[in-house]
Amino acid sequence: MELKDIEEVKAVDLMSAKPVIASPDEILSEVIGRMKKKDVHEVLVVRDGEFLGLVSYDFLIRRRGLPPTTKVAHVLTHVTHIEDQTPVPQIAETMLSTGVRALPVKKGDRLVGVVSRTDLVRSILKFEELADLAADSVMSHSVQCVYENDTVSRARHLIQELEARTIPVIDQYEHLVGVIGLKDIAPLVIQTSKKGEDAGLESGPLDVEVKNIMSTPPISVTKDATVSKIAKLMEKHDVSNLAVVDKNVPIGIVTQIDLVELLIRYRTGEEVFVQIT
Repeated sequence: MELKDIEEVKAVDLMSAKPVIASPDEILSEVIGRMKKKDVHEVLVVRDGEFLGLVSYDFLIRRRGLPPTTKVAHVLTHVTHIEDQTPVPQIAETMLSTGVRALPVKKGDRLVGVVSRTDLVRSILKFEELADLAADSVMSHSVQCVYENDTVSRARHLIQELEARTIPVIDQYEHLVGVIGLKDIAPLVIQTSKKGEDAGLESGPLDVEVKNIMSTPPISVTKDATVSKIAKLMEKHDVSNLAVVDKNVPIGIVTQIDLVELLIRYRTGEEVFVQIT
């Protein structure tokens, strides 16, 4: 497909028609279990067919000590929706401007699916002009990493700051040794309160070292890797960014946001660059 036809790709062409859903009356531990089982980062909260909001790992890691019996209704995030005929550039703009990773899709008043950031990244493969770009043309040269001996709390704060799903982990020699992400951290912030414990104490699971829960081996690319390769690796390994390395030392990073931005540079036959800050 030619890039000039990007407006012809609609939400209905990208969406998952069977999104993972939850009831507002369910408890958090049940929903976290479902997210793990289905390998998703967001769950749509629905009551009697009406979309109410999202529960996401993003929100959960911002909270500490949430009881597992917390009702979903108390932790959901309210987000906008898109229509089934919304074109790709508009979906990308909406997702980036709202900061969410998934958008519910409606046809009239009916909820019909969900489009995730991963779905948008996958759509890049439809356009050869974008898919053939090299990593060094889209990557950020400012690489934010955590050390393997840093605390999980430090990793959590950096993930929140970068709005990433995963971040690279390096050793004392600056070599890439792993990644840590939302799915690793979220279970640690959902804890059962034990009688006699002081909820204000700062010691706990988030104070363990990153190396104890990080994922290995890390997935990385070189600066000549194509956007096509990067998008496929992100989907295969369920990561939101990939370190660009030279002799296993990170020299850059490509995020899903970098790739989604590519989709909003073009408007109905015109090329328009949009800088998202």
